Amino acid sequence: SMANYGLDPPLTQVLNLDFVTDVTRRRSLEMVDQFGVIHPDGPWFQVQCYNAAHSPWGDLPPVDTLTTAEYWPAVTLYGLEIPGGTGVTTAWSGFCAHVESIDYELAEFFNGLGGLEAVLEDTMVFFLSENGSPHTTIASATVDHGKDLGSVYPLISPTSENQFKNTPYDRGSRVPFLVAGPLVKNPGTICRAPVSGVDLFPTLAEIAGVDFRTTVNDGRPVDGVSFLSLIDGTRDDLSHIEEVRDNCLVER
Repeated sequence: SMANYGLDPPLTQVLNLDFVTDVTRRRSLEMVDQFGVIHPDGPWFQVQCYNAAHSPWGDLPPVDTLTTAEYWPAVTLYGLEIPGGTGVTTAWSGFCAHVESIDYELAEFFNGLGGLEAVLEDTMVFFLSENGSPHTTIASATVDHGKDLGSVYPLISPTSENQFKNTPYDRGSRVPFLVAGPLVKNPGTICRAPVSGVDLFPTLAEIAGVDFRTTVNDGRPVDGVSFLSLIDGTRDDLSHIEEVRDNCLVER
């Protein structure tokens, strides 16, 4: 299972075994602490790949990570009762529960480092998703929960999959992407220049002051381009589009 320890009910979080996303957060903190002991004055770099909010959503995250009653079922998809729950897990409520658990785990991670405000004084944080959501979550929102998504998703239907994950359309390729830290020139603003996941590598290399071309020197192409100038404000969106990147290639 991608989201937890398995489809077998005896292995679910409900019976007090670890939720994988929680394990990732705890081990990430341990790694930072261990590195700090070995290299107390050195910079550090870490990638966290949370399993949530990937399907299956039948295994509920730890209930202490959830605050929204709508996402807290009375019975999971596998028939396990949750004290205090209010409904049954669907694709929508299960997905939302896993998203909410990510919020909790990130807060716990930053709190373990002294709090987000302290972290952002000398650490750059990049938060992004892998791909767009599967259509099943949106279909479930409308069918199972009667949600009116209005103009947000004007073209979807419960049977339409051509706008979501595994497609080159916006909802399959556009994902959440937040950047925070001391190099951000204008916090709270929205960047409208096209940026791709392949741009992370050259951006991080430039932040670290590394010329990656001396390392990747075996003829392999580097598809990404640095967007540090967008972060530190040395380029605005329009000049980045004109001078650096004016498109992103998405294939299926």
